[in-house]
Amino acid sequence: MRKKTLDTEIRILDYSMELFLKFGYSRVSTDEIAHNLGASKKTIYNYYPSKKDILIAGINRFKKELSADVDQILKNKKLSFPEKLQQNMTVVALRLSTITTHFGEDLRKNVPDVWSDLSKYKKEAALMHFTRLLNEGEKSGHINKKINKHIAVVIYMTAIENLLDPLFINNLPAEITENIPYTANEIFNSIVRVIYEGILSVGTKKRMSK
Repeated sequence: MRKKTLDTEIRILDYSMELFLKFGYSRVSTDEIAHNLGASKKTIYNYYPSKKDILIAGINRFKKELSADVDQILKNKKLSFPEKLQQNMTVVALRLSTITTHFGEDLRKNVPDVWSDLSKYKKEAALMHFTRLLNEGEKSGHINKKINKHIAVVIYMTAIENLLDPLFINNLPAEITENIPYTANEIFNSIVRVIYEGILSVGTKKRMSK
């Protein structure tokens, strides 16, 4: 009986989040969720008292799964630092790419407290995980010890927060936005290249180091 109850709860959450992400939270009603699942609203409310509770449960699951994925990578002793860096960025990008632009805009307008909580999580997760990664890279000799790691973390956090924020992007000049990658994966790869490879050419770096 417990398994059936859990399966029903998961089905409700999975389907609801699928609709929220596709159409936007505000445009999906509990009636639609119940109808498409072939369930009654009473059944939905047995598990989630309101539509907002479904959203919060979905966001909490998203945060939990992302943190678990990143933590597993960081703890994997078989991976080299470059491999951990690449896998970390890939996982984060794939997870965050599910938070579509219109979904984010909808949360900001209609449930600002949930949007604020999600934004706070992204900052805290970036701070914790990226700092751990940089510390390991420094110990293994992959990170230049002359570089201020804290500045690197701030740059990373700021880039994630702003480049995945539709309101920030929409307020930029068109000549800039048209050249900014659209997908989260492309954005993360660009961030990594700037932070780890820099903006100077190899030749310029050599001349500056003389």
